[in-house]
Amino acid sequence: MTIATKKDPLFHGHVKRPGEFLFIYIMGGIVAIVIFLLLAKYVFFWAEQDEKVTSRQIVFESYFIDSGDTYLVSSDDLLFEVSGKWQDLDSLKYVFEKSATITVFSKPMKSKKAGEYYSVKALYDGEECLLSFEEASKLHIAKTWPLMLFPLTFTVIWALLIAGSIIVGRNPSRYSKRIVRLLFKDGYIIK
Repeated sequence: MTIATKKDPLFHGHVKRPGEFLFIYIMGGIVAIVIFLLLAKYVFFWAEQDEKVTSRQIVFESYFIDSGDTYLVSSDDLLFEVSGKWQDLDSLKYVFEKSATITVFSKPMKSKKAGEYYSVKALYDGEECLLSFEEASKLHIAKTWPLMLFPLTFTVIWALLIAGSIIVGRNPSRYSKRIVRLLFKDGYIIK
């Protein structure tokens, strides 16, 4: 009399401790989702208004463009960054030709490269909008959306690794030892 043993549905009984692989698959998926959500929050939900955004009256003296960002320098030597390529050079010229006092909505930031600076969320001259919250958000998204390629690439590679290990693990004798060793440690395959 033989007793039938239940084979695991994932690897058909060819791999020892399949629960470990399932755990690793799930944890890798969770890591990919968390990275995706954090980057999505940074890229797409760039806060227009939050508790750290302040309004102040500034007179700008100069500007420069570095790494695709526009930096405005105030008469107090404060640095203000407009994230992304601000194409409205007429507004920029207007700010400097009139030496106008501009209402700036900004958030204090720090970086190794620029030190302390202010991230510009909007610029207004009285009632005239020079850079709206929506425009600043669009500039930020246009600059940072390529960051989303990292979690997407990781997810595709992870899915291919999972699919490959399941396919090879279901029938390891069909594949070369090199491929089996690439996906499984020694001793995990039941011969």
